[in-house]
Amino acid sequence: MMGLGGRRILREKSFMNGMLAAEQLQVPSELGSGSAIVVRPSPGVFAHSECFDLRRDFSGELLGRDCLKLQFRLAGYASYTFGGTRQLELVPFDAAIVLDGSTVEKTYRARSGTTSAITLGCDASFLADRLDGISHDLPREIYQYLSTGKMDFYCASLPMTLSMIAAVRALLNSSHPASLRKAYFEAKIVELLCDLFAQIQTERHDDRGSATITKRALMQIESVRERIHVEYSKPLTVPVLAHDVGTNESKLSKLFKKHYGTTVHDYIRTVRLNRAKELLSSPDYSVTDVSFLVGYEHSANFATAFKRHFGVSPRDARSRRFSAGTPERVQG
Repeated sequence: MMGLGGRRILREKSFMNGMLAAEQLQVPSELGSGSAIVVRPSPGVFAHSECFDLRRDFSGELLGRDCLKLQFRLAGYASYTFGGTRQLELVPFDAAIVLDGSTVEKTYRARSGTTSAITLGCDASFLADRLDGISHDLPREIYQYLSTGKMDFYCASLPMTLSMIAAVRALLNSSHPASLRKAYFEAKIVELLCDLFAQIQTERHDDRGSATITKRALMQIESVRERIHVEYSKPLTVPVLAHDVGTNESKLSKLFKKHYGTTVHDYIRTVRLNRAKELLSSPDYSVTDVSFLVGYEHSANFATAFKRHFGVSPRDARSRRFSAGTPERVQG
């Protein structure tokens, strides 16, 4: 398992989560807070999620597994050393693929701070049953494992795509009912596997025509997107956002539009109006209060934007108890 999965580190508690057999592993208070959860939606596959906050750097030994392991990291910095020599360094928005096996000694180092990641482990049979064919474009070690089950050591990392990020977030935040959770988890796991294999094949072909986003650019636009969700009530502008993440206005605008399908300005407005719609359901705030709380200086401008976005005025929305579901939703 990749991550704080050793039993020396986390206290283990078994339980049933809907239809998913799962293990919850709590971070000891002396290390920090949070937990990891291991779910096994089907034979031959597991998903290990990590969401915790470490107060200090940590290092320890990990037990290997005889399977293909893939890690998708949204936050936190970690490194792995295999057999005392080979290293794998992971930063936010990295994806990693590893074949090490249970006989390879492995150590793990994590930096203090927030960690958010998912590690998948898949047997060769699980993958073979779900792939139409095994591509020769994959690295030799992976092709060999998928074809024969024979394991030679392999490790590599590459930048996550936006579709990978969306799938990982969906797994971490899943709220599906128990009757659907098993199918949902397996579908998302297969989606991540397909996306990662496609990314590996693209990189091996050096297909620059696909215009894959660089890791730095991905981190920049993700940082902007997350900041908008936190600071939507502030007077955010594209020049300020671009400056704060170390790029220029033109690059930020083009990348944001290309990968999120909307402009930065429209995204800010949508976040503000969706939040306004939530606040209007409370009797504690007047329409004018709501307009100020979501960043509008003039309530008239707020009312115009709200009606253009939702088709009804703020006052009508409140009187009709406008539902949370809308045709337009913020992406991500």
